[in-house]
Amino acid sequence: MKNFQNKWIWITLVTAFLLRLPGVFDGLPAVFNSTEYFLAKTALSMAARMSPDPQVYIYPAFYYYFLVMVYGIYYLLGSLAGAFADAYDFAVQFLVSPSPFYFIARILNTLVSVATVYLLYRKLRKPLGENSTLIAAAGAGLCTMFIQYSGFATADTWLVFFSTLAALFIFSAIHSHKITDVFWAAGFAGLAIGVKYNAGFWGGAVLVAAWQLSNPEKRINNALLALAAVLAGFIVSNPLWLVMPAKFIDGYLLIADQMRSAASDERGINYLWEIFTLLKTEWLLGGAFLAASGYMLYRKPKKYLPLHVVLWFTFLYVGSWQKKGLDYLLPVFPVLIIFLAAGYGMMKSRAKTMLLYGTLILALLNGVWHGARSINTDTREQATEWIIQNGNPREPICYDNYHYDLGIFDIDRFTNYGEGAAVLPPEVKRRLSAFSDDPRNFSMVSILYETEVKTVNGENRYSRQAARYRRKTLRQLQEEGVVWLITNGRYYSAFEDLQLEEYPPEVQTHIRDVQLFRSALHASFQPKIVFEPDWLIPGPRIAVYRIGR
Repeated sequence: MKNFQNKWIWITLVTAFLLRLPGVFDGLPAVFNSTEYFLAKTALSMAARMSPDPQVYIYPAFYYYFLVMVYGIYYLLGSLAGAFADAYDFAVQFLVSPSPFYFIARILNTLVSVATVYLLYRKLRKPLGENSTLIAAAGAGLCTMFIQYSGFATADTWLVFFSTLAALFIFSAIHSHKITDVFWAAGFAGLAIGVKYNAGFWGGAVLVAAWQLSNPEKRINNALLALAAVLAGFIVSNPLWLVMPAKFIDGYLLIADQMRSAASDERGINYLWEIFTLLKTEWLLGGAFLAASGYMLYRKPKKYLPLHVVLWFTFLYVGSWQKKGLDYLLPVFPVLIIFLAAGYGMMKSRAKTMLLYGTLILALLNGVWHGARSINTDTREQATEWIIQNGNPREPICYDNYHYDLGIFDIDRFTNYGEGAAVLPPEVKRRLSAFSDDPRNFSMVSILYETEVKTVNGENRYSRQAARYRRKTLRQLQEEGVVWLITNGRYYSAFEDLQLEEYPPEVQTHIRDVQLFRSALHASFQPKIVFEPDWLIPGPRIAVYRIGR
């Protein structure tokens, strides 16, 4: 308990947990982050097939394996408690009542996020002192991006966890000159890359650290050992890379093409968008991160060169993407926090210290605000309640969004016509039929149809994928009997005011389809009801149209 003698670390950890807790329940049983469903579905498929092969390769495999383990334990305990008579019951629960699957993964991610806060406190005490270390813990505990992403059943929290360990061991090596700390950092860097590829520059950081902190005659040898440790960490979390590297490389190239080619509701001038979004998201804490990073680059460019390498190269790479998202910079947030704490230790002015304390207080208020918004009913949840109360299960619905984030489902999609219907066991389909009268069961019509285009000339893998599907027109939806059309304003905003020449031809086609559809809709119909977000109500603008009889 000696590491917890300071009451402020207890307060920081408890506060960090409480700020993250509302996000654990956010939206359930629906999920607002499409990656949550994708990862859970893939992991359960692996378990059902009893195969280590995820069959999708756009992400490294670490988090799939983690979810397979977690869901395996959940199934075992549920079976012992009588919640599942067999594996078929388990599958049915995921399809119609998936809340426990997401809740378990989210609460574990929340605990990992709080553990990250403690790691910063524990590992920085010796080189920086108690007060600076508490600043680091407070910065991590109150960081809005950490709070938000610990509430998703995605790999991002583990990405931050391993990136933090890599950063801490590099920081320790810089102060202790122990080359073994560099090798530990290299192993954790490999694990971070094995969680998500955007951690890749951590590999460069440990190579720089190994070279910089070694005696001249041992530089090459230690750099090679560090590289071996990175590869070992990566392979431990992704053993299939040794068996089928070509598939994972192709998956990586697909996701890289998407980052450069996809339309997004978040867009702006490269690099400036990232800076202003950091300030908008984190308030003054974002400004403190930027100021500390600039200050450390000015004052200690050589001493902290490995950390500068991963920070600035990641920023330059991610900032060049067409598809914007502050979460793509999560691997370097630990560096921002460490620089904040180190910069605080160099402060001589009491006024600057008080300014930093005020910044942390505002960050706390920001976290409380985000927590309050998570507790309130999201616009998508409001729309779900309205549809259940006012819709007719026999009146088909089309939800115009890239992801089903409403709390309704379509049993026929599971059993008859959906992509997974062909692989679901007959017994699962039979048990699903018992939910045909569930008030959440509606006939859902997809906005997309598959084309006959199987190949597209060119090297852009995302363009090839985009060419496989086209959007239906408003008339086509009406001809298919769609009565209710639900639109997601955030999805539409991704296609507003775009310069078509900046995108590949196949993506241009999709953009035009969305824009023409939206124009036709607004020219022909007025929404029956609209659910608007505000400063306390989260979510996109959801509009419900009656387009059929």
